[in-house]
Amino acid sequence: MQHFPVRATRISTVEKPADLAWPKISKEKMKPQTSEIGIPPPTMLQIEKAVRVLETMGYTQGETEPKVYKAALLQVTSDLATIEKLDEVGVKQEQSHVISHAASFSRLHHAESFSRLVHLSGYVVEAIERTLTENVFKVLFQHSGTFAFDDILTHTMSLDRAATKFKGYYDGWEIVIELRG
Repeated sequence: MQHFPVRATRISTVEKPADLAWPKISKEKMKPQTSEIGIPPPTMLQIEKAVRVLETMGYTQGETEPKVYKAALLQVTSDLATIEKLDEVGVKQEQSHVISHAASFSRLHHAESFSRLVHLSGYVVEAIERTLTENVFKVLFQHSGTFAFDDILTHTMSLDRAATKFKGYYDGWEIVIELRG
């Protein structure tokens, strides 16, 4: 049996230091045979589907603020690419998984406020961690659920909006899956 952490991360045009990447799994939590499934960049078909999805949610390219539209488009395409990769390796979308999330903030009080909000929304907050080289605070939290597109999209879009409200950004989601064989 192999364990594969799978993650979807928000694509950003801003260069971030390496320590701001998705938080590493601590060695205590890692299994001996752990590896990652790489998520390729979104395809044109995924981008086109994401545009249609955003239109149904009220996001239109001409009317929505460009920065907000771009962030939403990148989040939806990232979710689509991740789900397709998981389908490819045989993981069932409708199965319940522990889905871990992360969001980053430059100020501790913003991270704490966001942490309280996600806790009240039913997420389990694991930690608020300060990065070593930058003054950035990561909020690590999780929920149990499926990663079916509609389900995960509901989470990622609301988490992205909430993180933005508290002057931060949503980093993405991750699950650990077991593949036999």
